Amino acid sequence: MVAYARAIGVDTPEVKALATALNLLQQSELAGVTVSLDQLGDIMLPPAIAGSATDQAHIRCIASLYLAAELEAAMLLPSAETLIGLAMDGGLPGELQGATVGQIADLWRERHQRASPEERRAIFAHLFGMNLASAAGDVKTIAGGSPNDEFESLFLDLCEALYKLDETAIGANFGSPDHQVRVRAAAEQLTENLLQHSSGTLQYFSGDILTTTRKVLELFKRQELQAVFGVRSAWALVVEIAQRYLRANPNVQIRLARGKAGMLVLSWLADALPALGARTSNIVGAGDPVIAEAEQWIEASLNLSEHAEIAAAGHA
Repeated sequence: MVAYARAIGVDTPEVKALATALNLLQQSELAGVTVSLDQLGDIMLPPAIAGSATDQAHIRCIASLYLAAELEAAMLLPSAETLIGLAMDGGLPGELQGATVGQIADLWRERHQRASPEERRAIFAHLFGMNLASAAGDVKTIAGGSPNDEFESLFLDLCEALYKLDETAIGANFGSPDHQVRVRAAAEQLTENLLQHSSGTLQYFSGDILTTTRKVLELFKRQELQAVFGVRSAWALVVEIAQRYLRANPNVQIRLARGKAGMLVLSWLADALPALGARTSNIVGAGDPVIAEAEQWIEASLNLSEHAEIAAAGHA
């Protein structure tokens, strides 16, 4: 994670989060989950024995995709695709030179080799129930597997159980037995749900999407490109393009906070699978860092809901 941040000369929250996602993906690859697309296609894989290394690898891969899904909702890749199209058509509001032009050209050449916007949104809907079509100005129904409509409530159950764990601490180390039972039950239900929605193609798409995200962040951090649009940060550039060309107003900071927190909770879940399978009495201690991440996810989700209500009232 530190090496990636140093490599591009930036040490910001989104870079750290993406580096963590790439590390999670690498861990899942090392576990031997990679499969041939020619062999599996879109065939759904049944859940394996709880707590197995394969299950852990799948959940880590899903954790990295959760961050990618929130960045999609923050309009990072949709804005980049719009920008690249404008650049290739000569429609940018200014001139670019040198390395920036080369980065845009590379992304343009690779456009047919990576997941399409429709494929990305189908994956995010199938895993997390996130319908991102309207966020990108496309009102068509997302194609692909059935949306995971249970994810949001199951994930909220786990985050709330973690957050409330230390309300009745025993020896300042663990929550009450009832709270441990609640965490275990929520973790087991979410794990079962995610493994049922996992597939042999996740590894490929996760690597593809995260690699594209890394390249787009590197591009958007170029001051020359930001200056063309009159902004001074990568996320300000995302918002400017989204508002100007896509008629969208993404809550990028909230989405980034939610994506990072959700990814880290899911990463914890992957690490906790052996304890779930072994039926040990305590699977997480009070004060564990995952509790703060669960609280952060809940807070970001509430903020998103409040913004959505305000936006809806403004259009009423």
